[in-house]
Order: sequence, then structure tokens, then C-alpha cells
Amino acid sequence: FLGDIFVSRIHLVGAGVALALFVAFMLFFRTRTGIKLRAIADDYMASWSVGVSVERGVGLSWALASVVAVAAGVIWGEIQGVDQALSLLLLKGLTVAVLGGLDSILGAVVAGIILGVVENVGADFLDPLVGGGSRELIVAVVLILTVMIRPHGLFGRHDIERV
Repeated sequence: FLGDIFVSRIHLVGAGVALALFVAFMLFFRTRTGIKLRAIADDYMASWSVGVSVERGVGLSWALASVVAVAAGVIWGEIQGVDQALSLLLLKGLTVAVLGGLDSILGAVVAGIILGVVENVGADFLDPLVGGGSRELIVAVVLILTVMIRPHGLFGRHDIERV
């Protein structure tokens, strides 16, 4: 009973932090600096040409992204716990992102399905031969093959823009 109350409090705190960050960003992006960041995101060359410091804006956007990532990581760690299996989840997430294309949401969904099927079918064939534990190897092989054969992913753009 007390464990359920503790879990509920953690979920409520997580929801509260997410809501607070959402409201803070909604308000921030209406300020002068927020409008500059939106302009940079829309067209960095035009922003640069009217005197907006694109480098400073990119740095600030990375800083804001890191704040959100830290908040999410702390909440995730408190709810789910942190252990060695989390690194395997990171490997799968990275493989899905690279396989689908770093700039494609549809690619991430399709790559997730493909990786899940390849991982499970491959493990069914390889586990009896090697004694188990081949899922992580299959994920790593898919990642390496994707980077070697199609580095921009299945749905990613392969054009390179020089800045």
C-alpha cells in the first residue's frame, strides 16, 4: 500500500515538472530571446543577416535541451530505476534512430518495427547455437551495417549542406 502511494507521488511530481517545463517554455518562447531562437530555427541565414547571433542561439538551444534531458533523466531514474539494462535500451534507441534516419519520425517508427522483428527472429535462430544472449549482438550488427551501407538511414535525407 505504501509503495503504491510512493509511486503515485513520483508520477505526480514527474507530471508537475513536465507541466512546469511546458509552461516555462511557452512563456520563454514569447520573450525577445525566444523569438530569436524561433527565428534561428526557421531560417538561420536570414537571422544571421539581420544581426542575430546564430552561434549564441544554437548554444542556448543546446543548453535548454540539456536541462530538459536532465529533468527527464532524473524523473525516469526515480520511476524506473537505473541499472545496466538501461545501456542496452540506449543501444536499441540509437540503432532505431540511425536505421530510420535522424531526421525522420516515420523512419523511426518503421525502423523500430524492423529492428524488433530482426532482433526476435535472429535471436530465435542464434540463441540455440550460441547459448543465448545474441539480442544485443544483433542490434550492434544492425547498427554497424546501417552506418556502413546507408549512413543516412532508410528515410533520412542524404544531402549535405555546408555552413
